[in-house]
Amino acid sequence: VSRYVADIFTKELMATASYKQGRFKEALDETFKHVDELIESPEGQQALNKIRNGGSDVTNQEEKEYIGGSVGCTANVILITPTTYYVANAGDSRSVLSREGKAVALSEDHKPDSPIEEARIKKAGGVITMGRVNGGLNLTRSLGDFDYKRKPLPYDEQMITCKPDVKDF
Repeated sequence: VSRYVADIFTKELMATASYKQGRFKEALDETFKHVDELIESPEGQQALNKIRNGGSDVTNQEEKEYIGGSVGCTANVILITPTTYYVANAGDSRSVLSREGKAVALSEDHKPDSPIEEARIKKAGGVITMGRVNGGLNLTRSLGDFDYKRKPLPYDEQMITCKPDVKDF
């Protein structure tokens, strides 16, 4: 999943109307949501199966596998403009800047022990057991991991959401 996301994210970001209009925080949020949807789409599944098979096209149904149910990835993206750095994070990946030899955190991990994350998980019908969502994942935001995402809940209200925190510096 991470390779697929890396392959398509920039193109998808630059295609959004909000990116073209310079609304970069909105563009990053939209792109995370759209990429999450693409992972589950037939085209995304075909691309994921091709990656899984070392670049070979999957030709028969027996070789095709649904990918993204219990598989996902975190994403930490930095968009640099002439005046601002935008950091979008979903998961427990981190961005750190060195300023005069000192580490400056640009993102925060999304973990089940955060009150905001815990409230969303419980509202979506999930539980936190031993620091893990439903006893499985030890993070609360990711792309993919559809076993933790239930329709008709909006994407930002799922137990595991793809909605990034977006900050500007």
